[in-house]
Amino acid sequence: MQTLRQYENVRPRAKRRAIVAVIDGRGFGHRVADLNRMLKACEGHVYTLEELEMLVQASGPLQPYVEHEAG
Repeated sequence: MQTLRQYENVRPRAKRRAIVAVIDGRGFGHRVADLNRMLKACEGHVYTLEELEMLVQASGPLQPYVEHEAG
């Protein structure tokens, strides 16, 4: 993620893409330094697996990127 952040920082501001992380488990509770680096690289866009559904709902920040099946 830090490498992705470096790549995005080189792009013109108007063309930068958001970096979003969805994590699961308790491991980051013991790896605070890693979590802090991830938060910085993702500019705070770090969510838990429980929040994933909220992210892709109609009002969620990732909804524009969700592919919908033709019905």
